[in-house]
Amino acid sequence: MKYDFLTKIAIIMACHGAIKAGDRIDLQEIRCILIEAEKLNIPHFCPHGRPAVVEITTEELEKKFKR
Repeated sequence: MKYDFLTKIAIIMACHGAIKAGDRIDLQEIRCILIEAEKLNIPHFCPHGRPAVVEITTEELEKKFKR
């Protein structure tokens, strides 16, 4: 994908400020992020193409916990 200069800067800033794997956040922060994301209708992928949202069915969840 081609981006203009300002879009590239915004992407870099967003990536640097993003929550990374292993970061610990509390339940209130999680709720706030989800509420804001829903309002903004965020894309389901980051600018690098990695998923930002995944959907897990009840069946998949039960399978993981052997129920």
